[in-house]
Amino acid sequence: MGGYLGFDGQVNPTARSFAGQINWLEPQWGAVTADAIVGAVTWRDRRFGMEDLTILRDDTRYQFNGAINLVEDPQLGLKVSVNDGNLQDLLGLLQWSEIEDILRGFAPLELGTIADLNAVAVGDPARSLLNSIRRLVEIDLLREQREQRTIGRAALPDLRDLAGQFSAELDIGGTVSNPLVEFAAQGQDWQWSPYTIPGLQLVGRYRDRRLEFDPSWVTVNLEPDVLTRLDLKGIMSPDLQSANLDLTGLPLSFVGEAAKLPDQFRTSGVLDVSATLAGTQADPRLRGTLHLANGRLNGKPIELEQGGFFYENGRIRFGGNLLTAGLETRRDAPESPESPESPESPESTNLDEPDTIDAPINAPINAPINPDPSRPVDSAAVTIRVTSPFVLPGATQLDPDDRFSVTLSTRDDGMAFLNALTDSVGWLGGRGEANITLDGRRQNGIYNVERTLGTAIFDGAILQSPQLPEPLTDVHGTINLNGDRITVTDFVGNFQQGAVKATGNLSLFDPFATDSLLTVVLDRVALNLKRIYSGGIDGRIDITGSALLPSIGGYLTLTDGLVFLPDPDAPAPVLDPIGSTPVIRYDDLKIRLDDNIRLVSPPTLDFVAEGLLTVRGLLDNPSPAGKIFLRDGRVNLFTTAFTLEQNRFNTAIFDPQYGRDPILDVQMGAAVTQTTRNRIVSNLDALDVSRSRELQDTALERGGVETIRITATVQGRASQLFDQLELSSTPARPPLELYSLIGGGVAETTEGGGTVAIASSALLTQIQSIVSRALGLRDFRLFPAFDPRTSSLGLGAEVGVRLTDRLSTSFQVILDRDDSVRFGVRYRLSDDLILRGSTDFNGEDRGSIEFQTGFKYRFNGCSTHYV
Repeated sequence: MGGYLGFDGQVNPTARSFAGQINWLEPQWGAVTADAIVGAVTWRDRRFGMEDLTILRDDTRYQFNGAINLVEDPQLGLKVSVNDGNLQDLLGLLQWSEIEDILRGFAPLELGTIADLNAVAVGDPARSLLNSIRRLVEIDLLREQREQRTIGRAALPDLRDLAGQFSAELDIGGTVSNPLVEFAAQGQDWQWSPYTIPGLQLVGRYRDRRLEFDPSWVTVNLEPDVLTRLDLKGIMSPDLQSANLDLTGLPLSFVGEAAKLPDQFRTSGVLDVSATLAGTQADPRLRGTLHLANGRLNGKPIELEQGGFFYENGRIRFGGNLLTAGLETRRDAPESPESPESPESPESTNLDEPDTIDAPINAPINAPINPDPSRPVDSAAVTIRVTSPFVLPGATQLDPDDRFSVTLSTRDDGMAFLNALTDSVGWLGGRGEANITLDGRRQNGIYNVERTLGTAIFDGAILQSPQLPEPLTDVHGTINLNGDRITVTDFVGNFQQGAVKATGNLSLFDPFATDSLLTVVLDRVALNLKRIYSGGIDGRIDITGSALLPSIGGYLTLTDGLVFLPDPDAPAPVLDPIGSTPVIRYDDLKIRLDDNIRLVSPPTLDFVAEGLLTVRGLLDNPSPAGKIFLRDGRVNLFTTAFTLEQNRFNTAIFDPQYGRDPILDVQMGAAVTQTTRNRIVSNLDALDVSRSRELQDTALERGGVETIRITATVQGRASQLFDQLELSSTPARPPLELYSLIGGGVAETTEGGGTVAIASSALLTQIQSIVSRALGLRDFRLFPAFDPRTSSLGLGAEVGVRLTDRLSTSFQVILDRDDSVRFGVRYRLSDDLILRGSTDFNGEDRGSIEFQTGFKYRFNGCSTHYV
């Protein structure tokens, strides 16, 4: 004892009694200290009485009324009230600093001695600085290992982190050796970093070294927007436990963090747990049921039915049915007599064994836990069985076997649970069955999977993969899982009116496995990979590596499809980090471009190609290599459609450094029109319609339209087509004039020339391309034409055949006139001299010799070319 004691009252030495006011400053009684003790006290006949005796500690006031009879075993009769008490003051008084200390109750803390520390010296003044630094690194590693050993404990802070105010009323009776304490306490707005406790109420008693709780409750925010509540009623003591617990609103993510689930299992939702506690503090037994609301696994909705658990001898067993939300289930199935009881009456639960687990409690750990065949199983359910070593707070009974086991079994609609486990494959419907078992060891709180066994059988299933644009239908086959190895047997399915067949084996995680080979055969499959390829595909794919890091090789043939060249302005693909979705890589995949394969880059390029490519790189960004021959095709330059020349080899070379952007070596040709005046016409001439018509053609008036044949040569990357373009023409024209012509310009317009320019726009060129492709015409064009009979604009069409570079024939027609067909022959003697002849087959025959020349003049720094 210690402190400064003051007393103001009466003392009777004869009667050995006193009465008065006590004022004890800085009192100390063993480990208990306070700021002051003040109040009225009496002593008579070995009876110590108190009236409003108050213990002051910081802002907390503990007020005592009653008496203590100091006989051989002092008898107690006290009432204690606390208003605005400080939690840390109370916890310090009770010497509670960890969760396990609550189970110790009011028993004194058993402290060790300095010899129990086993302290090891870590310093050595004689060591060099380098050795001291090495030792410091070792100490850090030892500290990290010690922290790892705490993994798997409940994610609750120590009591030393608990702060807040409380109020309480206590009635203390009995004797010092066997006290009886009736208590009622309330608190609100507590902080238990990082959690908050909005409120609690504890009502009960302590007697015979046992804590007895009348209905009591506590609420806590384990997550900011989720309120978790624990209702408790029963007895808790070192040698006897019998209590009912109802836990509602427990965040599933909190459970996942406490259990240290792998990162690929992201959980959310709230659990409701109803349990019965029995056994002793050292060897507790716990049995109960679970219900999951708003559950999600990896973002996919799940639901828990018939969930139950059992804990005994340091081992927990769990069983239940997980449902994938959104599927039709057999809810009307009769309930099994062995189904778990209602959470509202946990006190009626028999603790012999959990009713949701069909294997006996003493069954071997590695024995499979299978559902009862006679029990109706929901067709959309996944039956889960778990057995694992686990230690509850305060328990000392450990299971000597550190092995754990997880068993999953499902069928038909329940196979949709695959959608929550992985993004690499999705279940859309059909029939199937799967049984998977994982087992291993739990060491230092970490679950290490050592073995994985399972079988999945598909019978008319529909599967979806993010790597495939359409699902696989009518899937049949078997997939066996043995450790790190997936074995596929007779796996067949339909894909886009084609067939897919797979066989072989593949490693799950080891990308360097040398004996992994899964062969997939494609037969008349229609594939549609966005912005990469759309069309038919046949051949064989060889998959090596692992399921998470597969490499694709083999030999494929593409037919009747479009290979899309990249848009240079499109953003580069963003690749997701390695997770549950496989990262697919091409490894020397041979691709043959066969019948009617077109390389396209809408709306500019469209080539018919054939050849062989070798593809490497990632699925979203393949890197092909090889030389492709272009047999036919068109390129739209500005408003003019160019076709490939047939008298030379046109190629597209794919270089890996440029990805899917090929290097073109092509020569193309196009015919464009140039409108010129044959003479200068005065205003009077323009008004004299009869005179002007005498000097103009009467069958087909083109306003002096000249056909210019332009040759375009490209040697460079497809994305830089316009930068690599070289133009030449017959007859020869300057480059700037050629660019003007293929851009839809005219050298000189006649009357209505503004309308002519509009008719030569890109829309007309697009129609021209569609018609020529549909009819298979290589030299086809549309152009503006004037009808001399009506002096109005018409649309002319010409189909030409080039017999040689100098000799050509053509058919011309005004599309809205039936009598305007004209056959023509043209022979070019030189760039300046042309022989022409034409007939309309109705007696209108004409011939001409044309001589054209050009000159330039410069005015104010501008160069102009006239023809």
